[in-house]
Amino acid sequence: MGKLLTLFEDQKRTSPITPKHHDLGSKLIISMTSYGPRFKWLHLTIKSLLEQTIIPDAIVLWIAEEEMGSLPNSVRELSDKITIAPTRNLYSYKKIVPALRAYPHAHIVICDDDIYYPRHWLEELVRSFAIFGKAILAHSVHRFHYLPNGQMAPYYDWSFDVQDNRSRTRSSDTIAVGVGGVLYPCGSLHSDVTDESLFTELCPRGDDLWLYVMARLNGFFPIKVGNRLHPIFWPDTQSVGMFRENMYKNDDVAISKLASHYGKEVFLTEAI
Repeated sequence: MGKLLTLFEDQKRTSPITPKHHDLGSKLIISMTSYGPRFKWLHLTIKSLLEQTIIPDAIVLWIAEEEMGSLPNSVRELSDKITIAPTRNLYSYKKIVPALRAYPHAHIVICDDDIYYPRHWLEELVRSFAIFGKAILAHSVHRFHYLPNGQMAPYYDWSFDVQDNRSRTRSSDTIAVGVGGVLYPCGSLHSDVTDESLFTELCPRGDDLWLYVMARLNGFFPIKVGNRLHPIFWPDTQSVGMFRENMYKNDDVAISKLASHYGKEVFLTEAI
């Protein structure tokens, strides 16, 4: 980790950047969350977001009310550069639901709290937004498949982090994955998106799935942008989190509930 931090600081010193403002017409908000076990390295992720070549209008860190007092000084010291806001503990949904409520007319970019984001990460999302129409822009997408009997394949049989040309067009069979960073344009998500009673019942641990359905109901489909993202995770952050549990159980249950509530059409592949 010491070597990585040295490289991080050397890059800032030897390759300075002149960040530019976006021209999207609405505010551009980076929204993220974190929780206790990941607080130790959180400031490094935030610093990588502050070193982007595109300047967002705000970086907002949503922290559960009961954990605000546990934030380390390394994060508090950045409060003059970012907004640190308390919220009800909505678990992984903290990264976007409070932002959608607070900034209803903004473009929202979500990201995770445990990796280093390269300098052009945000610019690649913004640049793609200007090119494509009703699309969700994502650095990482997974593709789901159907079995011969017409049932959706279990989550562990999906294709992960696909890079083919089809994923780089509006795709009905890919799902944007939050860890790589996702830009949700203003108006891209169905009004149900902030309905806590619904998402906690249908999809309590699968925010990526929930957001896919919310976007699809509004006619927005994912597009993979940029090259393959090779995330640099901070030490020990992958030993905690929901992704291990989601991959083999909760996501399949959530897909079934979402299809039952909104109709199987929300997961059917179709020409766009």
